[in-house]
Amino acid sequence: MEESEFIKLADQELTYIQDSLETSQDKDISDIDMLEGILYIKLTSSSEYVLNKQYKFKELWLSSPVSGGHHFKYDRLRSQWVNLKNLELRALLSSELGVSL
Repeated sequence: MEESEFIKLADQELTYIQDSLETSQDKDISDIDMLEGILYIKLTSSSEYVLNKQYKFKELWLSSPVSGGHHFKYDRLRSQWVNLKNLELRALLSSELGVSL
């Protein structure tokens, strides 16, 4: 995957997740910020999810207060970001945050 394609797909995913969470009205989410390409999802419990692009590996990295760290690569067949355990990024976040993505 070329770097320009990675950036486009990663930015689309981060924006989709941000927009979806901002409209979800979830009471456990206190704030959602995108700063310099890093998505911060702050919870009322003071926990925080951090999702960012790793250009060198062409991955999205997630730091979760529930399940720890994850590295996601883009799966063209599924059109989803998937980690080594075959979990989709959206499904993992949906499950942990209790929202539909």
